[in-house]
Amino acid sequence: MGDQARAQVFDSLFGTRYHTPGAELQLPRKVPMRVEPKSYFANERTFLSWCSMATTMGGVSSAMVGLSVSGAGSSEGRLISRKTVDLVSAVYVPVAILMVCYALFTYEWRSKFMQKKQASRGAS
Repeated sequence: MGDQARAQVFDSLFGTRYHTPGAELQLPRKVPMRVEPKSYFANERTFLSWCSMATTMGGVSSAMVGLSVSGAGSSEGRLISRKTVDLVSAVYVPVAILMVCYALFTYEWRSKFMQKKQASRGAS
């Protein structure tokens, strides 16, 4: 995909001068934005929060697998079947991995914009 096509897709998804109504009346920033130190800490805090949640999900998944294997001899008296535990674990682990990937991508993306002292669209 060429740079022009990529820019056009980005513009249509996130809105820019060409796709945002009234934006052509705004002047571009000539002075870089001032990034306060608390922004760096907030970015890192958000990253650690996402990683904590992903670790919790991965821990729940491995605990479910571990507890289901320990009593694998009999399936009577169980509230949850072995197949259900395997299915939930098979869903939780990839979701936890995707959460870590999303957290890392978002952290790096926001850090890049803070280093360039630009406003990033969608970052709060």
